[in-house]
Amino acid sequence: RTADPRLARYFYVPTWDFHGSWGNPEVFLRAHRYVQTHFPFWNASGGRDHIWTVTRDAAACSTPWGSIWHQTNSSILLTNWGA
Repeated sequence: RTADPRLARYFYVPTWDFHGSWGNPEVFLRAHRYVQTHFPFWNASGGRDHIWTVTRDAAACSTPWGSIWHQTNSSILLTNWGA
């Protein structure tokens, strides 16, 4: 753990999505947009050192409301289906 983000190896993106088994990708899309816009570290690594937790049943799979794959495909996803 470090207070200096330049020394960090990973960045945790805190999100909370509890909208039933399918979830709502809008939560992740908004978080992605915010991190990409406000923090230079996402753009420096292309998100490769960012960790997302996705605990809904569908995890990061496509849902009837869309998918977060395009925004998080270079990141580390921790899901109930495996990382």
